[in-house]
Amino acid sequence: MSKEESLARDLGSRSPGRVALESSMVLCVQLVAVSGNAIVLLVIYKRPVIRTVTNTYIGALAICDLLMALAVMPWTAGSLISGGWMFGVSVCRLQGFLILLLAWTSLHIMALTAVNRYFRVVRPNLYRKYFTIRSSINMIIVSMVTTIVVIATPLFAGWSSFVFRPGKATCFMTFDKSHGIAQHGYVIVNCVIYTFGPMILIYSCYFCVFMSVRNHVISINPSLHSILGVVPGAALTVREVRVTRAVFAMVLGFTWCWIPVTTIELLHVLTHGNLPREGYLCFIYFAFISNAINPVICISVNQTFRRELFAVL
Repeated sequence: MSKEESLARDLGSRSPGRVALESSMVLCVQLVAVSGNAIVLLVIYKRPVIRTVTNTYIGALAICDLLMALAVMPWTAGSLISGGWMFGVSVCRLQGFLILLLAWTSLHIMALTAVNRYFRVVRPNLYRKYFTIRSSINMIIVSMVTTIVVIATPLFAGWSSFVFRPGKATCFMTFDKSHGIAQHGYVIVNCVIYTFGPMILIYSCYFCVFMSVRNHVISINPSLHSILGVVPGAALTVREVRVTRAVFAMVLGFTWCWIPVTTIELLHVLTHGNLPREGYLCFIYFAFISNAINPVICISVNQTFRRELFAVL
C-alpha cells in the first residue's frame, strides 16, 4: 500500500469525534476569515479617509484572504466531513489553482507593502513619485500575472496536474512520478526564491525602516527610546510609525503561519511524501489560519482602522 493510499484509508476511517474535531477547526477558521476580511473591506469601502496607498495593499490582501475562505476552505471542510473528495475533477482543479494563486499573491502583497513602508519612511522623497493607488494596483496585478505563469508552467509542460491529497484533504499540484527531478527542482526553487525570497525582502525592508525610525528619534531627542516619542512637526509622524508597526505585526502573524507550511512542504519533498498525517493537517491548518489572522491583527493593532470601524458601526 502506497503512502497516499494509506492516508486515504486513514481519512475515510476516522472516528466521529475526530471527524467533528478536524472539520470544525477548518469551519471556525473559515468563519473568522470571512467575517474579519469582510469587515476590513467594508471599512475601506465606507470610509474614504482611509483609502491610502498602504491600505490599498491591505485591501488587496483582504480580498485574497476572503477568496481563500469562500472558494478554497469549504471544499477542504467538506472532504474532512465526508472522508474523501466528493466534488469532481473541475472543482479539484479550481481549488488547487486558487490555493497556490491566492497564497503566493498574499505573500507578494506583504512584500510590496514592506517596500511601500521602506520608501515612505527611509526614502520619502521618492515615495510620492513611485507610490500612488494606481501604481500600487498595477504592482499587485503584475504580481498575480507572474504567479499565474509560475503555476501554469509545470501544468502546460505536462509535468503535473491537480490531484486530491488525502493527507491535506485538499487538491494540490502533484507531479507525475516520471518527472521527479522536475518536482524537486520546482518545489525547492519556488520555496527558496518565490517564498523565502519575499520573506527576506520583507524583513530587510522593516529592519531598515525601524533603524531609520530609531535614528530619527534619537536625532530629535536623545533621551527618547520609544519610537512613539516622535515629536509633533517632525518629518516622520507618529501616525506613520504606528501604521508601520501595525503592518509589521501582520507580517509577523503571516510569517508565523507560513514558516511551518513551507517547512512541511520541503520535508514532504525530501522524504518522498513519508510524513505522518498530522504533519499534513498542520500544513493546511496553518495555511488557512494565515487568512484569518491578518484581519484580526489589522483591526486590533491599527488604531485608524479600529476608529473608522466604530464610525461605520
